[in-house]
Amino acid sequence: MFIFIKHGDNQQFLVNTNCSVLLLLHYTRSKVGLPKTDTIDLCDETGTMKLLFLMKTPGDHASKFLTARSTYYVCRVERGAP
Repeated sequence: MFIFIKHGDNQQFLVNTNCSVLLLLHYTRSKVGLPKTDTIDLCDETGTMKLLFLMKTPGDHASKFLTARSTYYVCRVERGAP
C-alpha cells in the first residue's frame, strides 16, 4: 500500500505504508528537508491531523492508521504555550 504526501509548493511523493510509523515519519522528514529535531505529523485532505507523533507504539505499521492511495499533507508541530 502507498499514500501520496504533498508538501511545499505543490510537490508530492509516494510513501509505502508497509513500515513502522517511526520510519515513515523519519523518511518524510528527510524527504521534505526538515531537521531531525522537528516534530511532524500528517493531516488528510479534510485537515484532520493523524497525531502519529503521539503514538505510544511507534513500531506499529503505518498502514493501520493511514488509508491506502489517499493524499496527506506534512504539518510541522510546534509544542508549548500558545
